[in-house]
Parts: sequence; C-alpha cells; structure tokens
Amino acid sequence: MPRTIILLLISAMLSLHTAFAQGLEDRKIQGARLLYEDASGKYYGAIVTHRNARPNQANLYDQEIKIFVERIPDADGVFFNATPAKVKPQKEAPAQDGLNYREDEIARIADHVLPNVDHVFPEWRAHPMWKHSRDRVFVEFYIQDLHLKTTRDFDYSDTAEESVFWMWLKRQGSVGEWRPAYEVDGLLGHPQTVDRLTVASVLEHRKRVDDGVSDDRKMILAMFDRHKTAAAKMQTDLQNAYARRLVSDRRPGIVYKPGSYWKQYANFDTPRNVIEGNFPFIEHPAEFAAAYLTYVDQYYQVCESYLPPNPADRASYTATWFETRYGMTSQTSSYHVEMAPRFATAYEKMADIKYKKDASAFLMSIVNSMAEVEGRTPFSFVGETLTEVAGDLVTDRETARFLRTEGCTSPIVRQYGENLWRGANGLSPAQRAGLSFPGANAASADYERDDARRFMDENIAARARNPGPKEQGYVYYDEELVAYRTGMGMANDGRRQVPAMRTVGLELEKRGYPVLYCNYGPTGFYDNGEYKTLSYAFWYEQKPAELNRLLAARTKETDVYKGMKYAISACPTNSLDALAIINGK
Repeated sequence: MPRTIILLLISAMLSLHTAFAQGLEDRKIQGARLLYEDASGKYYGAIVTHRNARPNQANLYDQEIKIFVERIPDADGVFFNATPAKVKPQKEAPAQDGLNYREDEIARIADHVLPNVDHVFPEWRAHPMWKHSRDRVFVEFYIQDLHLKTTRDFDYSDTAEESVFWMWLKRQGSVGEWRPAYEVDGLLGHPQTVDRLTVASVLEHRKRVDDGVSDDRKMILAMFDRHKTAAAKMQTDLQNAYARRLVSDRRPGIVYKPGSYWKQYANFDTPRNVIEGNFPFIEHPAEFAAAYLTYVDQYYQVCESYLPPNPADRASYTATWFETRYGMTSQTSSYHVEMAPRFATAYEKMADIKYKKDASAFLMSIVNSMAEVEGRTPFSFVGETLTEVAGDLVTDRETARFLRTEGCTSPIVRQYGENLWRGANGLSPAQRAGLSFPGANAASADYERDDARRFMDENIAARARNPGPKEQGYVYYDEELVAYRTGMGMANDGRRQVPAMRTVGLELEKRGYPVLYCNYGPTGFYDNGEYKTLSYAFWYEQKPAELNRLLAARTKETDVYKGMKYAISACPTNSLDALAIINGK
C-alpha cells in the first residue's frame, strides 16, 4: 500500500473521537473518568486519597479508587432507593433504625459500573494498592446540579465536595459477587433512615451554596466544557503528528509490523524495539543485553543448521560451574553455545551487563549507539551503578517460538540479528544506516491506531529519562484545567494561609473558578513512575473579579504564583514562552 494511503488511513483513525477523561471539576474531584451512564445519573471513577484529595499530593499507599455518582432524583425527589431495616453499625452495637440497599442499586454498581474500572483505568492494576482494595469499593453520591455547604468541622483545601450519601460494597469471597459491606461483615444494614434519601430531606439538613454562586456556576462549567473540547482536539492533533512521523519514517527494505502482530509474543517488548530500531525506547541496558544473549542462544538451539557448516568458521562460548565441598572441587554443570563469529565479540560482555559485572566502558558504547537524534541517551542512569531489572523481560521460549514461526532466514529475523549486532558494537540501527533486507516489503503490514499511540508514549518516556536542558525551554507536554481550591496557587497550605487571602480564596473555591496548568517536559520521573513536569499556572480565559483583592492581601510576593496574575486560553508551546508571560514579557 502506498505511503500516502497509509498516512491517510492512520490520520482518519486518529481523527475519530477519543475517550477523554471526564471529570467532576466543579466538585473538586480531579481526574474523574466516566464509567457508566443511564437514566439514574452518571457514574465516575477517580483515584484519590482516603480524604478525597488529589492523589499526586499523597503517598501511593494512601491512594484508592472510588466511585462518584451524580444521581438524577425521580419524580418524588428520591435519589437513592432503599428499604427500612434494623441496622448494627458495629457488631457490639444495639439494633437501630437504618436501611438496606435495594437490589437494583446494588446490581447497577456491581454489573455495570465496576466491570468498566479496568478498562477506563488501565493503570490501576499496576498500582501498589490494587491488590489491597480490589475486593472493596466506596461509592459516594451527589445530587445533580445541587451543591451544598459542608457539614465537616475541618477543611482541607484540596478535598472534594462533601457527598450526600455513601455506600460500601465488598466481594463475598475473593472472586465472589459484589454485595453491601454490612452483609459481608455480618451486620444488619446502613445506619441511615430512608427519609434522608430525598432532595427535600437533604435540604433540611444541608444548605445550598449561595444563589449568586449557583448562577455563576453556569459560566464556570461552560469554561470547563470549552477546555474539554479543545484539549480533546489537541490530543488528537498530537497523536496525528506522531502517526505522520511513524509513517514517514518507513522506507523500502525494512520489515514493519503492527501491534496486533507483536501481541502473539509474550515479554517481547525489547525484541520489538530492537527490530524496529527504536533503541531509545529500551529503558535499561540489561534488557538489550538479555535480548542479545537470548537471541544467540536460541538461534543455536533452533537454527544451528543455518550457522556456518564448518565448525572452524563458528565461534563458541562455554561456561563451566564448579563447587568446592570438603576440600574437593568438582564440576557441577556447564553451558555451551555456538554462533556466527561476529556475535562472539560482544557475547561475554553482554553477559557482564546482564549480570551487572564491571562493564562500564562497553556499556557506554551501547548507550552511544542508542542515542537520540538530539544527542540524549535513553538511559538516565548512565555512569551510575546498574540497577536491578525486574524479571526476565526476554524469554527463551518466546524467542524460540519467534524463530520457528518466522523462519531462521526470514527478513524479520535477519533484521533482528543485524540490529542486535549493531547496537552491541556502538552502531546505529539498520533503519538509520540505510540497510535493506530482501523480502522485507512483502513481509511488512500497515500500522494500526494503537501503534501511533504507543510511538507517542514511548517517545515521551524516552524524553523523560533524558530531558533536555532547562534553558532551552521544554517542548509542550500537556495542560490541565482544574477548579480553584483554597490554597491553590499560594505558597502556603490553606489552613496556614494569610487570613485575608483565605477569605477571598473561599469565595473562589465555592465557584470552582478554573485555573490552567501548563506542564512542560517531561523532565524525569517520580518514584511512582509518573512524569515530572515543569508546571506553570494561569487563570483560564479570564481573571476572576476577586483577583485584585487576592493580590492586595499578600504579605509577600511569593504568596501567589507569578502566573496567577495572568489569564490565557491555551498553554504556550514551550516553557520559555510561558515564562515570558509570567515575567510580563
């Protein structure tokens, strides 16, 4: 298929509407994503702390995933269906009035909402708290378009709006069905009466936020909607740009395979990156070394007949292990492999890298061969002690299956061997060296939508491992629109804030006035694997009327971020341009 047609196909696929993270910004729940929607309301999930604060401001082990619901009351004003029941909130407590959830409420969450969590939050399975919390979930309910004053005797500047009702669900057994926690724990029901589950009864106990704020909220929410649309287009445009680059880099004589092809091989990400010539995508030198050793070993096991027929024209490597016991030394095992001579030079040195022996000079030659076009290397820890690599990332079994399936002399196998040899000898991959492999064009296939997404993500991750110098200005990474919270943009936490500033901040907090974060980089990684970015904050689209009062209440210049004096509608394209705005150009 001609390159132009391939480009048009990928661009068309990437132009389709992508699922964009939908949030509850006006309730100060950041990063909430829509899980399910029906006539009863909208059901969101969000990774938050146990006090519903922003997760990036807490230890990983203080985070959990919760369900947040905006319910649409029925004609009688009921927003949650339950039946009267006796309840024991604790095993030792006497029975008291309470309620049991109706089966339709349980089934909606269990059958429609929770099954979508893994799909909408694919990163949650890798979270250290996933195993701890996979069998329990906390659901908080709000009433659509109803915002209420808090009843809490404390205020955290970054916590979500207080919900009007909550429910616990737990699994019965490790893989059982979801049921109310009071059933699983042997209690009697929820300690709340049915008459508290109507809009009218809620308003008897909780007051609405001021009418003026409610009127202003429509304008605020419209701003969020505009940003959501703009951000979705921006993300699509970014993916399209990477798709065009992915296609434009293709050339005759090189084998190209889509992601659906690679899925048939497990633990094969490093071989894929080597075959594709994407050396910067390899996170650790030991991964490359493991791929090199495994390829040579399995080629000998599966493809020995394709090695030089004369043993004198082959190179061999033998390792023998001995054990000394009671003064006697004896051989316990040995390992022997034969290979084409050109692979022999680096074989033992690759073993040194994989098993973390002293191989710093040789490591540097590999790193140099994997350098990005901009001159940065893909390994952020070059010059440091090699860190442990988790597990075997390249398996003998899958490499052997790859050789048998593709054939020992197929163009993709020859491309793999060539790039392994070139990388091990400090040379650029075949793609950049202008080499070709007969039969490669016929063996190639068109890219898919996910390939462009992967290409973009891997490039961003490689940049994070080796960010560019700050003085050059980081390229645009992403932007985030958040609702103003007391203390946001200030040097101090809301509880220790300058009193006069806090007064103004509370007014803005009620309105949820939007603030635009412009993140540049990435500039590296946090311990939890998230990207570090250089972040600047601005008001979104227009400054709030209270801004002058907020600035006048400062006790020192650093009480407000410099960017909070300005309003913009889109992030500047790089960090230097953002800084120029902050500094008044």
